[in-house]
Amino acid sequence: MRFYRLGAESLWLDEATSLFLAKMDLREMIGWTAADVHPPLYYTLLHVWLRFGTSEAALRSLSAMSGLLTVAVVYGIGRLLFDRATGSLAALLLALSPFHLWYSQEARMYALVTLLATCSVYCLLEVLRSGRRFAWIGYVLCTSLSLYTHYYAIFVLLFQDCFVAYLCLTDPERRGMLRGWIVAQAVVLMCFSPWLPTFVGQAQGGGGGWVERSVGSPSVDALLHTAMAYTTGMVRSWYPALVRRGAYLLFWACAAVGLLTARDRKPRLSSLTGSEALGFAAAYLMLPLAMAWVVSQWKPMYALRYLLPFLPPYLLLVARGAISIRGGWVRGGVIALLVLTQVVGVCINASEEQNPDWRGVAEYVVTRARPGDVVMFSPGWNVKPFDYYAQGAVDVYGDTPVPVPEEEIDEVLEEPLRDHGRLWLIHEPGHYTDPEGQLEEALDARFARLDSGEFRGVGSIVLYEIGE
Repeated sequence: MRFYRLGAESLWLDEATSLFLAKMDLREMIGWTAADVHPPLYYTLLHVWLRFGTSEAALRSLSAMSGLLTVAVVYGIGRLLFDRATGSLAALLLALSPFHLWYSQEARMYALVTLLATCSVYCLLEVLRSGRRFAWIGYVLCTSLSLYTHYYAIFVLLFQDCFVAYLCLTDPERRGMLRGWIVAQAVVLMCFSPWLPTFVGQAQGGGGGWVERSVGSPSVDALLHTAMAYTTGMVRSWYPALVRRGAYLLFWACAAVGLLTARDRKPRLSSLTGSEALGFAAAYLMLPLAMAWVVSQWKPMYALRYLLPFLPPYLLLVARGAISIRGGWVRGGVIALLVLTQVVGVCINASEEQNPDWRGVAEYVVTRARPGDVVMFSPGWNVKPFDYYAQGAVDVYGDTPVPVPEEEIDEVLEEPLRDHGRLWLIHEPGHYTDPEGQLEEALDARFARLDSGEFRGVGSIVLYEIGE
């Protein structure tokens, strides 16, 4: 499913940015990344992955492979925390998850950081179970790589620290691992230390301002919306209302049953007790979400796409609850309904296009463009997905400032108007770069419109005659 129709959707801005960075040499790419908001590992891997091509499917296949492997790792976590049946059902629910499926088909780092974070959690459980050197090495490696992929991995790391501290404080026999754990954390910090100054600078005032401008500080409702997205995906309105509400009730009821019953059963393959395994799964979900929500009250960064690494424990609790139901027919019916609601979401994702239609926009402009035309973008960074499809067939201007100062509109328009006979303005309405549409208003006052149109997710396209 993660490879089905992998290239069907147009690339959107962030995916085009991924390609833009991955095409650079590594030194230049790391410099650009340091000035943005994300660490460089995903772009580095994509730089190598470009050997498979630059088509939509080729670019997204790195995420698709990451999503595929995550399904297997979640099975392993469920098997160690609870039993094989819970691991199998959790893996199946993740495989069918509309939320995880979507980001497994996007050329961004979210599927990769989810894979690395779940691998880190799996290695931690192996450390608790066996204490083998291989498990310690795997833990340090996966945790370090996850931090170099996306900073939300920090919340998984903090959850792990809290849980290990709890075990060592409540069980004297486990205090022997505290020294090894401190050493492991020190090694992780040492591995991340070359990037640490960059991270500090980004945290204090780097990129990511789009969350603050577009979303702001999350309310308590944001946590509810997160649970909804974890259940049915992001576009809830496409579900029949009865199916959507039934899905919420079913999944949340199963998670509640899992929270109430899992403590009574000791995992067969783990050193944890039933209560500890339950606490691990619950803390794995709740602590990272709570920390991300609290930090976002100070620095807004609570975005659904960033929360993908915390989806696996949600599905583990749902699976644990379903498996714990007594009565074969009832349990089988509940599992069938869980799977059915996910299949509905998968079908919706496969049949409804959601990304901005940059492929259609580029085709529309290129087929109608004349020599001497120029395409101007507001915001300017939208030049990236457009030019991916236009392939240089028309001149573009992507230096529109953010935001557009009203007193500098003439200066902003000076370069794109120079030596061109017609200007195409592609304006994303309501965006904080030019929310009042000042550029369009200024052009309307000076030039005649020759054509205009609207495209899904892109906004308005207006063609102006600017020649003599």
